[in-house]
Amino acid sequence: MANPSAGAEAARNGGVPENQFKLTFNIETLRLLAYLALLFMVVVGIVVTKLFVIMRLEDTVIFQIFGFNHICNVFDHQPSRTISSLLVLLFILPMAGFVLCSYFRTYDAAKEGRVPMGLQTYNKIITPFVLLSVCYTYMWFVNSPDGEYGFIAHYLPYVALQLALGLLAIQEVGFLAYTGALPFGASVRLAKGYLVVLLLTTALCQVAVFSLLLGVPILDSAKSPGDRTAFQALMYFYSFLAIVMPVFLAAKNRRNGRVSTITFG
Repeated sequence: MANPSAGAEAARNGGVPENQFKLTFNIETLRLLAYLALLFMVVVGIVVTKLFVIMRLEDTVIFQIFGFNHICNVFDHQPSRTISSLLVLLFILPMAGFVLCSYFRTYDAAKEGRVPMGLQTYNKIITPFVLLSVCYTYMWFVNSPDGEYGFIAHYLPYVALQLALGLLAIQEVGFLAYTGALPFGASVRLAKGYLVVLLLTTALCQVAVFSLLLGVPILDSAKSPGDRTAFQALMYFYSFLAIVMPVFLAAKNRRNGRVSTITFG
């Protein structure tokens, strides 16, 4: 039997009963928390590796392959490996939440005609892969670079996350451009330029790594000091584009007044 008082209550509250819980926030807050957690994990990994890892850095598998230890090395050895595997949840949870909220934000905008349906189609295609890649970030700590499955098995989860972040960046730039919400007053051309540089840098990093692993290096960093410097510069530049810059972009965007509401009934 219908409850007349419940109907009257819903009418007074715009169709939403008072006992429903609503959460209103800017989803960029989730992205900001995720990237800050990732940076925190890197800093902790560096400190723990320097202070407590009893191993010559020149003896690592990464050094033997690349001729230098890139940032992954700070997560690879005990006790840093265990500590980092605990901290990575602080990245996974908010980032997975952001991916899901971003999907529904774009879905809603497409339904209202604020963004083209083509962006929602792209959104629908990439979201499962992006979400799984984020959720499986903990696999960084399952296969060690010197483990029985070798370095490639260790490296694949890194590749998946890098690809996922690139695909997500395309979706985010598209959404912000169509809705007029690009941060810092950036033009659409500038936003597309950032996106092109990020994607090209991501692709170049992967080509450089896999060409080295397959024995046909385009940058032979293990043998050539010049190639080593170029490789290191490429990786640092990628880290700046893909990890550091999003912190400032998310921090700016979370204050743009564009909030989303989740209703729990």
